[in-house]
Amino acid sequence: MFGTGRTYASSWSYDWYCDDDPSDFEYRLDYYTTWDVDPNKIRWYSYNSWIMTAFQIAYGSNLLGSSLCGNPKSLCLGEYGVALAGGIGIVSSSVFIWYQ
Repeated sequence: MFGTGRTYASSWSYDWYCDDDPSDFEYRLDYYTTWDVDPNKIRWYSYNSWIMTAFQIAYGSNLLGSSLCGNPKSLCLGEYGVALAGGIGIVSSSVFIWYQ
């Protein structure tokens, strides 16, 4: 099912400009990788079925990424989706990126 390079977030932070809307903050998860691939081939996943369901509800499974060509690669997650998934602690330790 998965390609190569599964990497979990090394850190997270609050980011007011992750989605270009400074009226609310997002959580930014940073992933340091040893690979440099076409950003269109990068995917995210979690083995936690509740997170997968929550992100389907909140985002339609389409997460906003940034800096996918460099390091760190980042995912931007809104407050609602993170809260629905159980909080930033469980999300940051359970969501990983990989490439196909």
